[in-house]
Amino acid sequence: MAHPENAAANSDSNWINYKRLIASFYGILALLIIGTYILAFILALSMFFSSEGAPFADQSYKAIKINVLYFWIVSIQIEARAWQIFLVLNFVFALSFLSAFFSNKRFCAVTKDLFVKGNLNEFQRNFLILMPGISSAMLLITTALNVLGERAGVGVGGPSFANPFSEIFTLSFAVISEEIGFRLVPILVPTAVYLLLKSRNSIRGMPKRTKIFMIATAVLKPESYRCRLGVESDQRFTVLKTLLILVSSLMFSYAHILFGSWGWGKLPSTFIAGLVIGYFSVKYGFDSAILLHWFFNYYWSALSLATGIGAPFSLINELAYVVTVYLGLFTLIYLLFGFLGKKYNI
Repeated sequence: MAHPENAAANSDSNWINYKRLIASFYGILALLIIGTYILAFILALSMFFSSEGAPFADQSYKAIKINVLYFWIVSIQIEARAWQIFLVLNFVFALSFLSAFFSNKRFCAVTKDLFVKGNLNEFQRNFLILMPGISSAMLLITTALNVLGERAGVGVGGPSFANPFSEIFTLSFAVISEEIGFRLVPILVPTAVYLLLKSRNSIRGMPKRTKIFMIATAVLKPESYRCRLGVESDQRFTVLKTLLILVSSLMFSYAHILFGSWGWGKLPSTFIAGLVIGYFSVKYGFDSAILLHWFFNYYWSALSLATGIGAPFSLINELAYVVTVYLGLFTLIYLLFGFLGKKYNI
């Protein structure tokens, strides 16, 4: 007859091994997707500067339009070619990835905990390792909403482009422009003002350079600023964040109908996307908002652009989609069980 203590020990050991298996499964898929992120950069840049992309890359621009706040668009006069603008955009994206890599608990440390300790909850402490799961789940949800809209007879529509180089250029620029107008200014700036006012006594005596750094942190990474200075997350702050994210999401979804070629069926999916991106912009920072938007606009455009090179790249595109679907399903199930566990103390 098995001793009760031995049975309990075996049960605990099996649970630890089970957790490690789940964490390793997520870690492997997440690292595979992150590898394709790097590949997307390489493919997009190499194709954009190839002989095929040269005609578009050499086009001259005398002005660019930036979303400053919701529907307020400002035209900035410049003298630049498409390839110069595209390089700047890629530089901003690369900085966002670096910021996500080093922010909070570092990427390498979190990845190690996933495989060695089997602690899946740790993946929430670094946005870069979290990003593949969240973006994959977002893709599944928004795709499902778009399909339901089409089946209900509400057209989703979509933009059309003269060529794939125009597509990736336009969508890449939209990432920065829209994140400024729908996340940075309407969500992060008011959030920063609230935090700075609440902690004004703490930063008043800081050296000038430190004060500038802390103000920038409050705007770009409000949660990091709040934790550094020990600012309490009270009910007013929660209500403020919630209202700002809700209003921004509504504006974000409506803007796709107002300015784009999307149909009314696009409203639900863009509203949900706005909620998720808005939430993560406050929790992890402006870089996370850029990266989530980058996933939809740049990543898939880059992989699609590369399919013209040959069969191997078409296979990579298909494999990336399959892994994304599995990772999205895994993340949604994990989040569902996590929610049920908290609600019913499972």
